[in-house]
Order: sequence, then structure tokens, then C-alpha cells
Amino acid sequence: MMHFSDVSYLVRICFMVLTVLISAPLALADEAESTGVGVQDKLLSSALVDSANVYHHHIHNFYFNDSDKSKPNYLAMQAHALAMSYDATTHYLANTLPGNLDSLKRILLHNAYYIPLSIDFDKHQAKYTVSYLGANNRSLVNPDRVVWNAYPLNNADIEILKGYGCAQSKEYVRATKQVSLKDAKSWFRIDKDYGKVIANWQSRFVVEDLAKKTIQTLQLGKYDYLFLDDLPRNPGNCVNSTFGGKGAYASWKEGQLAFLQMVTDAAHAMKGRQAEKIKVLGNLWSPYADVKSAQWYADKKLRLDHYYFESGGYAREDIFNGQASNGQDTETALPAFMPLMGGYIPAHLVSLGTHIETMNSLAANYQQEVAADYLRQHYMAAGIAATQGSWFGWYGETSVDKLDSRGTLIHSNAMQLLRVIPNWENLAKVSTQSRVYSKAKNTYYSPNSGFSNDLIYGVNPLNNEMYVVFMTTAGQLDLKGKKILSATFVDAYFNKTQLNALSCLSEMMGKVTLKCSHKMKVGIRLNLE
Repeated sequence: MMHFSDVSYLVRICFMVLTVLISAPLALADEAESTGVGVQDKLLSSALVDSANVYHHHIHNFYFNDSDKSKPNYLAMQAHALAMSYDATTHYLANTLPGNLDSLKRILLHNAYYIPLSIDFDKHQAKYTVSYLGANNRSLVNPDRVVWNAYPLNNADIEILKGYGCAQSKEYVRATKQVSLKDAKSWFRIDKDYGKVIANWQSRFVVEDLAKKTIQTLQLGKYDYLFLDDLPRNPGNCVNSTFGGKGAYASWKEGQLAFLQMVTDAAHAMKGRQAEKIKVLGNLWSPYADVKSAQWYADKKLRLDHYYFESGGYAREDIFNGQASNGQDTETALPAFMPLMGGYIPAHLVSLGTHIETMNSLAANYQQEVAADYLRQHYMAAGIAATQGSWFGWYGETSVDKLDSRGTLIHSNAMQLLRVIPNWENLAKVSTQSRVYSKAKNTYYSPNSGFSNDLIYGVNPLNNEMYVVFMTTAGQLDLKGKKILSATFVDAYFNKTQLNALSCLSEMMGKVTLKCSHKMKVGIRLNLE
């Protein structure tokens, strides 16, 4: 959950100019029509679904409601996941959920940066995280505590802080359950953005113990995937590096790598809740910024199954390439992200993103021009991801149910559909050579999907339905020889409603347009034959 928000307004402007000027490995579609998408011979068969890579197609959100039934967003993330055939969603506790959600795999949220408890030094309270979940929802680090419940700080919490927290001053030994925030910041390394204490990864005891407890959490059989946040962090060394009596790593970063290797190797040897091998997912912030992860991948020291490009192309290191790959995987010759300092991350293992600050701006104070820019980001991320074989989907604070300042969902049906198009293209095994994107014209087309300023559509290879959003009444959907069996308008999360859309559609010579102007930007799901 990283926010490198020091990217200045000037850098953002430079980025937008440079991304237009700099050549990226994208197929250009100068011949694409402005009111539709390119014509292909036929739709690809859903029988070609790449089931081995369906795990990339998931929703990762930090914030969601799976407990309060009185609120309108109850299970909204999960409902959207079912609508778009996502494979998995994030999950905190193993609370009972409706049976129709059993098919969704569950992602355990973890972190490669913080200690196992969150301390409020002003209120003198502690909450233990779900990352080290034990039986009966109790923490494996402190079995007297139920995870996520707030408790008054006690001596046991302080002893955990002194050993598992990275101390930067020898004065840390003075900490008591009444320790002030001022003293805590002076004695321990604390993240300035979130006020959380950084883990003592330099201690071999801490690394081994927390790796063991992470593995124990996975062994509960309640999760399918393991997510590790904050991979790029490197706060500096710890004065209590020998805590636990097992010696110290030469550096904090070396200890972090050892922790990541231990839990990744163990996870890859295990099966999860649905009896499939556990996948490990990690947040890079930006593959151009996280040099160590790129070097670890190239050197085969650490290879995760999936990575997130959280910055959305707005990190300082993204200035020259945005979210476009800039090189090739040395083993496969496929597109890859290559930082200046060496190493690489394959593009086909990375989910692209949008700018968190743009979304947060809409949540704080909706402005039409900001909303238009956010939609533009979705178009560009979808086009880049599709042409280089990357993924899109959802990550972190970019919540499915996030509202703007007017109380309206930020992520419209159009944005929701743009987020799945690259994923569906990959799962349908659509050749990247037949995926054509023009950033200048804002158009994309392939045998199965396409978008323009007037129309967005894609075939879901997991249910063989076509999903469509007419942005204007000028959009023309080419049926490519198919006939419409049914057409249904969708709700805010792209689930089918009872409202038949056929009366709002007009077909002429195999091309469909929208007659009802009041239904522009409302999703439609089509069954074709």
C-alpha cells in the first residue's frame, strides 16, 4: 500500500507529454475507425481459455465490505468479481460468506515491511494483523489477542515491539506501554505515511519466526493466494539486529529477501483452500522503481507469480516509459520491464494500474475534467496492457465500491470493462500480433475486443458472453457474423438486471448501434450465436 506522493505536478505534465512522444512497443492502428473498432474475421472460441494463467485475473482491494449487511456496498467487490468471472478476491477473516461466493479464491493480505501489530501510540492501543492468523482468529504472534481487535498496550506488546520492530536508537530499551509517539519515532524506524513500525528484518530470529508463522497461517487452508506488500522498501539497518540470539543479516534488505524466499518457497509447495497450488503476488509500486525485485528476478533469487504496477506510470522512475515495457525477457524474448540499474520483470506477470491520486481527488472533490482524465488513464492502461500481454484488473486502494464526493461510484461500467479487456485477451490466447492499439486515436481492436471514444466491448472467454458499453450513440458494434440471442442491461457492478436491452439496440448489416441515448455508458451483456 505505497504512496510515493512526492511526484510533482511538473513531473506529471512531463510524463503526459513524453508518453505521446516516446516510442513504446505498441502496435499502432492508424486505420482504426473513430466510431467503432477494427473488423476481424470472427470471434475466437472460448474453448481456448488459458486456465493455467487465470490466477492473474483477480481483484485485489484493501477496502471492501463483507460483514455489514446494512450497507449498500455489502459484498459489492465479490458481486463484481462474479460478474466479470474474476478468479479471486482479497479476504481478511474466514467469516461465513454466501455459498455462491465459494468459487472465488481468497487472497491473504500480507506485508514485507511492517511488524505483526499496528500500534496507536496516542491511544496506547495495539491491533494484531491478519497476516499471522492462527486458530479461532487469534494471532500466532500473541495468542492472547484476536486479530484486528484493539487492545490496550501491555507488556507483551512492548516486548514484541522491542524485538520485532527495527530500532534506530539504543534508547529503544526504555519503551514501556506508555511510550509516546514522539519517543517511538525517535527510537524505532516508523513509516512516515502510515505511522506503522518497520519490521526488524535484520534479525535472523525475526525472519525465521515470522516466516514460520506465515506458513502456519497458509496451512490453515483458508486462503488460496499470498499477497506481499511493500517489496521495494529499504529503511536502513537496525540496532537490535541480533535480537533472538540467532545472529544478524548484513543488511535489512538481505533479511527481507530471506523472508520472502522462505515464504515463497513454502507457499509454492503447498495447496490452498481449493486444493490448487498457492500463488504468491507482490506489490512493486513500479517495476522501474523496484530495482532489487528486478535483479532478484533476473538472478533467479526470487520469482513471484504476479506483480502489481501500483504507481500507474506516475512514479518518478516511470517518466520515460509510463507503463509500457522497454525491453525483453532474456529467457523468452517476450516484453519486459528493465530498470536502468539492471534486472527485469516480465510484462506478462504484471498488472498495470491507474493513478491513485486522481481517484482520491474524485473522492474528495468531484470535477468533470478530473473524471475525464481518470477515464483516459483507463483507456491507456488497457491498450498498453493488452498489446504487451500484461494484465489490468484491480489493485490496493483502487476499490471496486469507491465513491466520489457526490456519492456515485467512481469506477463506471466503462472503466470496469476496460479493466478486464487485457485479462480476457490473455485468457482467450488472442495473439499479441493481432492486438492493435493507437494511443493517438484512443482505439484498440483484436478478434475479441475493442474500444474507442464511442464504444467499448469485449468477449468474456470464461462464459462466452459479450460485454458492451456504448459511450455514444455513434458507436457501432460489429457482430462479425453472429446473431444476438439476448441483450440485458447491467447494474453498477456489471451484474445482469431484469431489463431487456433489445429495444434500445438497432442492427443494420451486422452492425449494432444504441438507440436510447439515456443508456449511453450503461453496460450491456449479450449472448450471441
